[in-house]
Amino acid sequence: MTLRVTVGETMKWSGTWRTSDGVAVDLTGYSLVAEVRSMPSRTLVVSPAIVLGNQVSAPGTYTVDVTGLDEGAYELRIGITEPDADFFRSSAIPLQVVPP
Repeated sequence: MTLRVTVGETMKWSGTWRTSDGVAVDLTGYSLVAEVRSMPSRTLVVSPAIVLGNQVSAPGTYTVDVTGLDEGAYELRIGITEPDADFFRSSAIPLQVVPP
């Protein structure tokens, strides 16, 4: 799956953090960070803010705003630090920003 967005378009990507057996994780007390890297150099371009969804009614949900990227190929990854300090990172999500 590659996320595709047009230059100048608002792009907010929503996700749900789940355990390996598919159970959504209540992210209360967790710390989430995003990294957008240009490809193929893997140079860090931006660390956009992550906004958590309502963890009571929609556990595990979050939104990342990747608006404002220039045309090109990128990779988005989400890092999650649990309350006990264990750290996990998502698989890379390809992101393509194309001209209007």
